[in-house]
Amino acid sequence: MVVVRLFLWLIILGLLASPVIAWFGLEDAPLVAESAEVNVRDVQWAKVFLKQYDRRNLPDGKITTITANQGQINTALAAALAAVPQLKAQIVPSRFGLLAAITGETPLPDNPFGKFINISMMVESTTTGMKIGRLRIGEIEIPTAIVRPVFILVMDQVAVPGRGEAFLEMIRSVQVTGN
Repeated sequence: MVVVRLFLWLIILGLLASPVIAWFGLEDAPLVAESAEVNVRDVQWAKVFLKQYDRRNLPDGKITTITANQGQINTALAAALAAVPQLKAQIVPSRFGLLAAITGETPLPDNPFGKFINISMMVESTTTGMKIGRLRIGEIEIPTAIVRPVFILVMDQVAVPGRGEAFLEMIRSVQVTGN
C-alpha cells in the first residue's frame, strides 16, 4: 500500500514538474553550434588514439599519462558523435580545468520552451581522480553530490554495466596546462 502511494506521488510530482523542467531545461539557442570538422582520416586517428589508451592493452599496475590538446579532444569527440548529428560537443580549457559543452537538438516541433538541451560541465584540475565541479542542464544547476552516481548510472547504461565506476576509478588526476 505504501509503495502504491509513493508511486502515485511520484507520477503526480513528475506531471507537475515536467513543465518547469522544460521551461528551465530547454533553450532557444544551442550552446555548441558546430562540432569540429571530421573526415575519414580524423575518425581513423581517433580510433588509433583511443586504442592506444585502451585499458585492456595497458600493463597492470602501471600509471599511464594521457596527453591531448584541445584540438585532439574535440576531434575525437566529433568523430565519436559523427553518427548522431543531433549531438554536438566541445571542450575548452580554462584556468580551473576543462569546460565541456554539449548540445542536443530535440525532435520536438516549435514550442515555447525551446529546441535545444544544453549541458555545461566543469571538470576541475585535481590530483585525486576526476572531479566535476559544476553541471548545468539549461538553467538548471545540478547538485555536485549526485553527479558521480548519475554519471556512473549513465555510463553503465551506455556501455557495459559496471564500466561507469571502473572508468572513474581509472582516472587518478586531471591537469590542464595551456591548450
